[in-house]
Amino acid sequence: MTTKHDQEFTPGADWISAKLQYSSAASVLGSVKTPAKAASSRENGKRGGRPAKPISPTPKYFNPVCFVEATSRQDLKRRKPWVFEHYSVVVKVCGGYKCFEDVQEYQTWKNQK
Repeated sequence: MTTKHDQEFTPGADWISAKLQYSSAASVLGSVKTPAKAASSRENGKRGGRPAKPISPTPKYFNPVCFVEATSRQDLKRRKPWVFEHYSVVVKVCGGYKCFEDVQEYQTWKNQK
């Protein structure tokens, strides 16, 4: 007994029904490009594009070691300015920055690699 999912795609089938057969309706409708969407994107670009991520508030308590997700030191300084005020060592790691309260904590972490 074959089910609807076992049937092969036939090249002569309607494009929309074929897309719906292999993906959800939302992904099909969301990928449609219209002149209205293009105009809206151009307007947003003129106004500066996507808004920046908000600056996080200074935490009440600090851990001796923390990880902060950021793309660059400049991004880190803009989004979390308290990092450079509180932590003495800030090191680039995969996916962000690792922050250490003192050099001894950093040396211990570095020697464990």
